[in-house]
Amino acid sequence: MAPRQRTHLVQHLLEEALLMQGVLEEAMAAKHAEGKQAEESPHITDDEPHPTPASTVQEAQASWEKIWRGLTEIQTELEQIAHAKQHRRERLTSSA
Repeated sequence: MAPRQRTHLVQHLLEEALLMQGVLEEAMAAKHAEGKQAEESPHITDDEPHPTPASTVQEAQASWEKIWRGLTEIQTELEQIAHAKQHRRERLTSSA
């Protein structure tokens, strides 16, 4: 894979991770609002669907945050590789 393709792929994945974090933050806010409503109206019946626990949403959000941090590190490493490669080219060109 070409360096530009790698960089583009990592950038795309970073954007996706940020998007997912935002979606999950909204879901956590909605869960919080649901919890407040449930406290105010304790008329829950057995036929109502069981909502996804807030802890599951928080775990997913934490996982996407880890992914984002890892991808950020990968992006930094790819940039360092590109700079080193450019530096080698400049040295070779100037010594020729």
